[in-house]
Amino acid sequence: MPWLAFVGLGLSANDISLKALETLKESDLIFLDSYTSLVPRFNFLKFSRLIKKRSSH
Repeated sequence: MPWLAFVGLGLSANDISLKALETLKESDLIFLDSYTSLVPRFNFLKFSRLIKKRSSH
């Protein structure tokens, strides 16, 4: 059954919870709002490797 989850990165990408990582790894599609939610020194490539998803940004 399809479902929708909103996952917050916390104060920085290093503060993401284990539950959030698990949810992202199970997701078919991830949308990252990097326009209205600026995360200082956020490395999208490193993040996509962490969640084991291919980046298409």
